[in-house]
Amino acid sequence: MASVKIILKTEKQNKAGEAPLYLRIINGRKAQYISLGFAIKPEHWDDTKQIAKKSHPNSTRFNNFLANKVAEAQGVILDISTSKEIISAKKIKQNILGRVDESFIMYAENYKAQLESTGTYLSYKRVKAILGKLKKYLDGKDLHFSDITQTWLKGYEAYLKGTLKNAVNTIYTDFKTIRRIYNEAIKDDIIPFEKSPFLRFKPKAEATKREFLTEDELIAFEKLDLPPTSVLSLHRNMYVFAAYAGGIRISDLLQLRIKDFDGEKLYLKTQKTGTIISIKLPKKAIEIISLYTPDKTHNDFIFPCLKFSGAENIGNKQLTQAISSNNAYINKNLKTIGKLAEIEKTIYFHSSRHT
Repeated sequence: MASVKIILKTEKQNKAGEAPLYLRIINGRKAQYISLGFAIKPEHWDDTKQIAKKSHPNSTRFNNFLANKVAEAQGVILDISTSKEIISAKKIKQNILGRVDESFIMYAENYKAQLESTGTYLSYKRVKAILGKLKKYLDGKDLHFSDITQTWLKGYEAYLKGTLKNAVNTIYTDFKTIRRIYNEAIKDDIIPFEKSPFLRFKPKAEATKREFLTEDELIAFEKLDLPPTSVLSLHRNMYVFAAYAGGIRISDLLQLRIKDFDGEKLYLKTQKTGTIISIKLPKKAIEIISLYTPDKTHNDFIFPCLKFSGAENIGNKQLTQAISSNNAYINKNLKTIGKLAEIEKTIYFHSSRHT
């Protein structure tokens, strides 16, 4: 007969130091795992007795819950063992899943913690913000996978649109992230694919207007008389350089080092896609880059924006925060420069790609 055991997955420990609990079903030497939707600190777990220690808050209620889940799983195993079907650990799991309703919030928090621990900081920040918005809507209540129906999704959409006044594309991004987490749970066999409400619920996105400078506007922008050593001049030159260098992203531009430029071409690994590219620079871009290369070492950044050295080994979180901060500062100055150049457009650095 199949065996059932509660397993503490310490490798999935979250930021709070809690590890999720899973039911492990073994049948025919093959194991399947089912999340119980709860996490516990390893020091509060007795692996031999399969219970929470008395040091755990509400240990009695917690252990009763675990005992019920084990009994429930064993009951399912007994039921299907009497059938004439071939029983596998996977089939047992599928039958048990009909009775296990995991917390979506708990699963999402673990998903977020994994993003942070693996250094995927931009994704971590996005998930953190979207979860924060969702928790505010729930007002202290939990949200289980079974709660997420088409009706619930439409209600949350109405809240984002009506109460929070979120734009169409902001709402689309929120649901795209929630769907991504939901799909990860499907991969983990926490909920069957056919139960996904996203099979029918399709939030809409609006086409965005891609702002760009015309040739005359770009000339006016680059010819504007600014103090050569000012920050405004630096940010203006970076924008113009990016436009002539094929629309290089701000995240890549800020990290350009002297060693990435051979006098004619740039060689870089893009932060967003991880692809390695080379860009042959036109004369205008080379003229700009030459303003910032004298008296610098091999590892120095070309454009003097990031406060740490190019040779310094920093974490993904610190780098992402530095890029985000600089991007905001540069965009603020670009608006000022645009007004001085009498350009009737709101200029963001990203528009250099479209220019």
